[in-house]
Amino acid sequence: MRDDSSVSDVARRTLLKATAGSLGIAAFGQVEAQAPDEERTTPSNSARDALSSDTSRENAAEWASNALWTATGTATEFPGQVVFPRYSHLAVTAMNQAGLSGHIGPRDAALAASRLQDKETGGFHRQEGDFLGPWTTATYHAVSLAQVFDISIDESAATEFLLDHQNDSGGFIPRSGFLGGKTISTLAATYKSTAALGQLNAVTQSIRDRIVNFVQSAQHTDGGWAATPHSNSSTVAGTYHAINTLLSLNALDAKTKRKAGSFLLSLQQPRGGFRGTLKPTDCSSPICRRRPEVTTRNTAQALLTLSKLGDANPLQSAMERLHVDWLVDRQLLSPADERFHGSFETYRDRTAPITHYLLNTAFAMNALRSVDTLDHIDQQSAGAFIAACQHPGSDGFASWPSSLSSLRDTEAAVRALDQSGAIERFPRDSLARTLSGQQRSDGSIAQLDWDNEPTVKQTALAVLAAAQINRTNAIDRASALSFIADHQHQTGGFTNTSTPRSETSDGGGDDPSLQTTWLAVRAVSAMNGLTRIDRRKVSEYLAGLQGDDGQISPEQPTSLTAVRDTRYAMEILTTIGRLSVVDLNRAISYLASRQRRDGTYENENEAVHVTTGLAAADALSEIDLSKTQQYLQTKQLPSGGFAKKGFYSSATAMQRHADVVEALSVLRAQ
Repeated sequence: MRDDSSVSDVARRTLLKATAGSLGIAAFGQVEAQAPDEERTTPSNSARDALSSDTSRENAAEWASNALWTATGTATEFPGQVVFPRYSHLAVTAMNQAGLSGHIGPRDAALAASRLQDKETGGFHRQEGDFLGPWTTATYHAVSLAQVFDISIDESAATEFLLDHQNDSGGFIPRSGFLGGKTISTLAATYKSTAALGQLNAVTQSIRDRIVNFVQSAQHTDGGWAATPHSNSSTVAGTYHAINTLLSLNALDAKTKRKAGSFLLSLQQPRGGFRGTLKPTDCSSPICRRRPEVTTRNTAQALLTLSKLGDANPLQSAMERLHVDWLVDRQLLSPADERFHGSFETYRDRTAPITHYLLNTAFAMNALRSVDTLDHIDQQSAGAFIAACQHPGSDGFASWPSSLSSLRDTEAAVRALDQSGAIERFPRDSLARTLSGQQRSDGSIAQLDWDNEPTVKQTALAVLAAAQINRTNAIDRASALSFIADHQHQTGGFTNTSTPRSETSDGGGDDPSLQTTWLAVRAVSAMNGLTRIDRRKVSEYLAGLQGDDGQISPEQPTSLTAVRDTRYAMEILTTIGRLSVVDLNRAISYLASRQRRDGTYENENEAVHVTTGLAAADALSEIDLSKTQQYLQTKQLPSGGFAKKGFYSSATAMQRHADVVEALSVLRAQ
């Protein structure tokens, strides 16, 4: 076996910059004697400079930086992820009607939405990479934006797509079924398809008559409409969409108005606000499930609908004021998280599902405007919140500021920018504030916007991201270190959550894993805390995982997981200075054997793990470096990224992108 001394300082410094995320540590042999964050200098650029000779470096940096929410310093999985026609249309409409459109880039949002048109069908996707296919509802929002800002789209294809989704009953379906068949009609899809067809001048008399007949026949005896014809319970949402559909076709008669108004009045509450329905409704599809709760959106849609009934509006002025006050009280002016300042919560006196914030705000503003009470709220704060929901990279709107960002993507993005020589593009202070606000009393740093149990992985990723930008002083390092160290299992590995599975009677909990241990050890090292963990047990844990083929993994040697685990193990052992506890020669031979005779690999992920794993052991000479570099370079997409969005992938696109950038840095530095 190789002794630790056989691993050169050069290898350790290379590993530091390329695989540990450029933490700013002088060398792995000196991890206990780091200078404070404020005194650190920028790491050597030798590895990054090697990227500068290729235009791929700038393109890779651009790809990563375009995924950043600059206000929070967090990143999404890939740059185009935050483009939602629905959110953009509602946001732009609300801001225009409130006279606040100067705070946003509305045309940019419309352009972003226009790029989601499906070339084959003409419909629009709800978001980039939507595997469910184009939707009639998204098509309405995209068409509306294109009409307002005179943006060119394929209108004839969009028209054909919408007409193809009208059922025999006259209603419209949200999207095609997986096998191309028709699915259930909804009032929302019917209203939005009707409105879009009207904007496209494609509503013939025949189409109009079929739609009107569908909507009128779906009205219940109580005067309301269900979200779908297959539900027996009328809802605010169904009634809102039905009334708007009939109005757009000039087919709303006095009797229908009176019955609809009577139904909506039955849902108003004495303390203010409207219930969504009189009783819970359920069906085989989520599109028709409704609960009878009083919410901001139910109240807003009820007020909007009643205001459109004209003289048939039965709502008394005193009750209208009560409902207005209920809506006004939902505005968050002193939230615990300042990102949501000015937005509207969902319920009274309890935390709202975060995904509803922008929709709540847009509907509340439109409803208050409809009854001439928009001045009752802090309009500037509401406008500032909506403006913050526009992603600076994609120009699309999401449901809240930093929506879809994650700690693992953030850590990967800062890593990719660092290795690309573009770390100055990263909003360091913004991320420092965000991480500080996410740290809990036990030292853990929670994932943004999710109320999950704090984990070692999320805490470690946050620490690594902070260390990469020299901002760990923004968090309580002592408590973060204690939280991670307390999760070392008796076997030597680290568990992700508090209770190991082996210690629970019901099979719950969490067992130690190599990936969690890899993140934990690197984060502990970044905080000068290696003396806080049992390094001997860590090395014994890893040594016990080495298989007959040399892989350091419980998985079969032919699997990508085994290659990845071996890379992790090599980096961990180099970090703690204990490579000699494993059969290093066999581990190196195993990794090197993953390169084919022609110099290629099974996939780019495997190439990355082999490269960085061998770099940790100063054994890159065991593979063909030029062919590995060439193989990885060919994986760069025209967008500049090195990874597409993966469906149910164990690593996100941003993580895979950062890994390739790091591997190329290692290879080009040789």
